[in-house]
Amino acid sequence: MRQRRRGRAVVQYVRWGHTFVLLATEGTHQQFDRLCSFDAREAPITIRAYTVGVRSSKVVVEIRHQVWQAVVNRMHLKTLCDRAIVETSITTLPFYRFPGVISQMRDLVKAVNQRRRVAGLPLVEITIESQWKSSLYREKPPSIVMD
Repeated sequence: MRQRRRGRAVVQYVRWGHTFVLLATEGTHQQFDRLCSFDAREAPITIRAYTVGVRSSKVVVEIRHQVWQAVVNRMHLKTLCDRAIVETSITTLPFYRFPGVISQMRDLVKAVNQRRRVAGLPLVEITIESQWKSSLYREKPPSIVMD
């Protein structure tokens, strides 16, 4: 609190495996004078298959656009398959279930059901909260990595 009042940034080092990020509050810090840094409120931070950004003063974690597009394309090919296969494909996606990711999954289910409705097939029924919230803490990181 004293550092913030003096206009100094508070710095936090966060590491996940071989990837690290230095996070700082607003203000100045001698380490940042030497580094090329950017503001996560303007451009999200990309870490493995995820982006971490800020929207409306809230932190949002989502699946990176390129990775998510590959998932959507794969699901587009499976949309007209048997309902059980489609449901299993969606529920076993190897991503941590952050709120932003759950929102992306809901949009995927809506798109799949829209296409199945047009084809006259039974709709996919997935309860997102009960299926995906509990899998936030996994032992291994997700297997999809696109760097």
